[in-house]
Amino acid sequence: RYPEVLSANWTYDWYLTNSIDQLGYQLAIFGRLLLGLYAARALDLGNLDAHRRLLKRVLLVGMAVGVLGNGVFAFHLFTGLTGFVLPFLRKLVTESGYLGLTLAYASGLAFLFMDPRRKHTVRSLAPLGQMALTFYLLQTVFGIWLFYGFMPGPHLMGRIGPAWIALACLVGYWAQVRLAQAW
Repeated sequence: RYPEVLSANWTYDWYLTNSIDQLGYQLAIFGRLLLGLYAARALDLGNLDAHRRLLKRVLLVGMAVGVLGNGVFAFHLFTGLTGFVLPFLRKLVTESGYLGLTLAYASGLAFLFMDPRRKHTVRSLAPLGQMALTFYLLQTVFGIWLFYGFMPGPHLMGRIGPAWIALACLVGYWAQVRLAQAW
């Protein structure tokens, strides 16, 4: 099984490397990093109350753009378009949707943090954020173990549906929060 997985990943990696979509994807990621850097340097994130109007706009616009873009992606709308402009516009809408939902989630968390009744709940996530790289790598290893059956694992790729995957994500996230707090 491992040689088949390795061969499929190798083929897919070369497809991505030589695809014009990969350049767009890398530019989108770079843009998100620059946006995060700008927000961290330009905004007084220690005083979220001062940005309440901005956060509300980001939450509403982010949700609208996010639902639109992710809807286009999830329902495979406008796939099979030819030429350069239309596929580019589809990609722009879907990538904007990812960014929009990300910004909406961040704004929503900021509002929860500003609420004195919920501040403690949001602060309980801080250890996970402080160990983001560690848990990113742990998720990768766990996913490889769970789905590909390495080291030996249950090899669940293609055997479970979205509901079980969602449950595994929720349980896994809860476990990560608890592990980070314990550490």
